[in-house]
Amino acid sequence: MRYLTYFITTIIFSISFCNSAIAQTDSLLVHQIRLYVNHIDSINNLDYAQDKGFMKSVVDGIIKRNDKVVGGCGIYTLSNLKGDTVYRIHYHDNLDINTYKTYYFKENKLVYGTLELKNMDSLATTFFKKEEFYNEGKVVFKSLEQNPKRYIDMVKFSLLEDAKSFFARFTKNNF
Repeated sequence: MRYLTYFITTIIFSISFCNSAIAQTDSLLVHQIRLYVNHIDSINNLDYAQDKGFMKSVVDGIIKRNDKVVGGCGIYTLSNLKGDTVYRIHYHDNLDINTYKTYYFKENKLVYGTLELKNMDSLATTFFKKEEFYNEGKVVFKSLEQNPKRYIDMVKFSLLEDAKSFFARFTKNNF
């Protein structure tokens, strides 16, 4: 009986240690991704990104309803000078509210995605934010700040699938 107790205790300890190690790995990965995102954002904010080997591009468009212009949108990318590696794809539209979707890639693999909804006022106050961290095409961590009641349909989509769609358009236009 005593050996059985030791055995069960050892199993429970091992399982809790493994779970703890996995949680620490995920939090370390999330921390590393946050550092990478900050690095890419700092490059994107440079006026002379091309001098550092990066290229910014912009695609603007209009949003129409019943042949009437009701808003606009833009897709902003940060890639290498060859255009075969994307680091950041940022989408913004101002239809009803300001919608910002930003996806970050490392070695052309998605590592982070975020969706923000902001008011149309001069402060552009964020009232909704969703972020996801990825590793090998799988979500490893999610966070959600403030659930929008009025705009619930605008946030009911997969960031992962949306990022894949933006990446496919990038590769189609650049390869």
